[in-house]
Amino acid sequence: MKQYCSIHCLIDDLAKHQHQDEYLKKDAILVIDTQHLKFIGAKSAFYVIDSQIGGTMTVNSKYAFFDKNEAIKFAKQYNGKVVDFETALSVGSSDFQQP
Repeated sequence: MKQYCSIHCLIDDLAKHQHQDEYLKKDAILVIDTQHLKFIGAKSAFYVIDSQIGGTMTVNSKYAFFDKNEAIKFAKQYNGKVVDFETALSVGSSDFQQP
């Protein structure tokens, strides 16, 4: 089991593994739920990206939620977009690309 404070830290850790696909197949990857501050499954979480709230350790915000309705409410309040794990991972990976 791996636990991360944010998807940013998950991506940073993935960069250290040569076999990222095998690593991501593991079910026990956890991130923090923004609403309740408890660990939740990263792959089943709903993410709010590009909100007006600053990101955790990154410019591009990516907040995880266990409950889709809470994610939608947060996105509406802070002008973000609700996405799935794969999309959040893709957006987060762009944070690490060199200009």
